[in-house]
Order: sequence, then C-alpha cells, then structure tokens
Amino acid sequence: MVYKYKTILIIALIILMIGLFYFLIQVINKDNSEENQITEEIVNSQSMDDKTSSRDSEDNSAMEVGWVRKSFIPSESTTNEPVWNIEYPFNWQVNEGGLHEGYLGLSGEYNGNLYSVDFSYPIAEQGFENWVDEENKNHAQPNSEIMKVVINGNQALKALNLKGKTILYEGKEVEPIYHSVYVYQKGYVISIYQLNSPQNPEEMEAILNRIVNSVI
Repeated sequence: MVYKYKTILIIALIILMIGLFYFLIQVINKDNSEENQITEEIVNSQSMDDKTSSRDSEDNSAMEVGWVRKSFIPSESTTNEPVWNIEYPFNWQVNEGGLHEGYLGLSGEYNGNLYSVDFSYPIAEQGFENWVDEENKNHAQPNSEIMKVVINGNQALKALNLKGKTILYEGKEVEPIYHSVYVYQKGYVISIYQLNSPQNPEEMEAILNRIVNSVI
C-alpha cells in the first residue's frame, strides 16, 4: 500500500516538473520574441530617420541658389525713391555706376553658368514697333522670336534667342545669346546674357522671368 502511494507521488512530481519545464520554455520564447520586436522597431525607426535625413538633404540642395530683394536708390536722389526694386541671386555682383540714369547691372554664376543682366530705361519715348524693328535688324537669328506678354498687368514684349555683340570672355571671343523683355507701358528693358558655353536658353529665360516678375 505504501509502495503504491510512493509511486503516485513520484508520477505527480514528474508531471509537475514537466509542466514547470514547459512553462519556463514559454517564458523564454516570449522574452526572445519581445526582444526581436524591439530590435525591429529600432531598425525601422532608424530607417525612417535616414529617409527623413535624405529628404532634408535633397530639400537643402534644391535651395542652394538663394535669392534676395533689394531697392536701388541713386546716391544723388533727393526723394529716396528706388529706381529698381527687384529680386536676384544673392551672390551676384551689382554694378550701380549708372543708377542715376536708370541703369543697373548684375552678373554672376547660376548652376555653373555665367550670366549678366542689364536693367535700363533707354527707350521711354520709343514705341514697341521701333524696338521690334531694331532687334530684328541687328540681333535676330533663325531661332529668334518676339512675342507679346503681360508683366504684372503691364503690356510688354519678350524677345528670345537674340545674338549679342562679340565679347571677350576668359581670353576667347564669344557671341552670347540673350533674351530681353521690354515693358513698354513702363518704358524699361531688362536683358539677360549667357557668357559661357554651351548655351542654356531655357535656364536663362527662367531667370529672366523671375527677375522681371519681381520688379516693383
């Protein structure tokens, strides 16, 4: 009889030990699973941070060419009225030598290309027909075109792909192409020239459009 109870007790202990062993295995597996989940979350978080950093880098790269706005007032002015109030690339050089006569010059690099921009009031009394004739006669080439446009509510003419006078650039003679906008309701002309090769008329027109539309 005693032997029978001992046998039952031993079997119960064995069952209890098996249950305890199974329980420990479940706890260990659960801990490993949670650890793997945490690791995955950390990796995913780092991946998102890397993507965000990459986007920020691309955004900063796209904004490398900054623009500034400035009013240009002749030193001789008694009214402090600006002759020009415009936006232009911040690192460009400015020539204010002819500002008292309405002339302003800008020059500098943009995306690796070298440009110069002239602002002037040379033909306040000249009708746009005469201006078109002058441009066609002296500067037109086969791909040149002149069109009517509206700039800030003012009637204007835009001339594209005109041929400029031969200039010396980096020891070589070049014939730059240029674009012009003649805002004849206001009497001023803005022209942009590309001084290096190869020519990039699309970029040059985009720069001219931004400058012209910034005039106040």
